Amino acid sequence: MTPIEVQQVLTVLDAAYPNTEVTDEMAALWVNALADDDTTRVRNAVEQYVRNEEWFPTPASLRQYIRDAARREQMADPGHRALPEGRGQYPTFAEGIQIAYESYCREVRRQGREPRTFEQFRHSVPVAGNRAARRAARR
Repeated sequence: MTPIEVQQVLTVLDAAYPNTEVTDEMAALWVNALADDDTTRVRNAVEQYVRNEEWFPTPASLRQYIRDAARREQMADPGHRALPEGRGQYPTFAEGIQIAYESYCREVRRQGREPRTFEQFRHSVPVAGNRAARRAARR
């Protein structure tokens, strides 16, 4: 972001949170904190922050909103497998391993390597808990 864009963001935040005075030192800090961020993502994060929070944000809290938005975008990616339809909020153990394997394969291929087979991956997943869960993981 440019200093002018950061100033525009601070103007919005100043209007939303009138009890906080934006000083020149504060503006300089924000310019440094948001220098490497995308303008659209920052503006969307500010919009979300103003809707949800009572107090003037810190750069770190606003960056958390930016990271959350990026994570939501990643989850919406067609290559990302969401939870199975028609099930409860949580996947079964076997579905969880399959989702983890698909995520592992994407990451390993992104790094230019060939992933292990599902069988090799499945047996390398540490299983805590009872014997029934460990037996299910071996199948």
